[in-house]
Amino acid sequence: MHLDRGELDAAIADLKKAIRINPNTAESFQNLGIALRQKGRWTEAIEDFGRAIAINPRFAVAYVGRGLTHLLRGRKAEADRDFEESLKLDAHLVTLIERRKKELRPLINKGIQDTQER
Repeated sequence: MHLDRGELDAAIADLKKAIRINPNTAESFQNLGIALRQKGRWTEAIEDFGRAIAINPRFAVAYVGRGLTHLLRGRKAEADRDFEESLKLDAHLVTLIERRKKELRPLINKGIQDTQER
């Protein structure tokens, strides 16, 4: 609920609490990854999307989330692999992927520039 309202700090705290109670819920790690990505905490987000995938390797949207985060870091090859895997699991995600890429394009371009400057 906090995540939907953009209350990222509260969402992160609640999701971490939920994960402590039940560490085997892929959806909690997926949502934590989304919140962390929105906070710019890309490394942590990638790790949590990876945890969601480890719990449920068929959780296609977790691959999308991780792929988008890889794009923000300027890691196109890793992003493409995640997008390909998500589409193997659910071909209907192509629309979601393209919409999210378009929404994140300004951040993706900034992320790539930031990465190149390091």
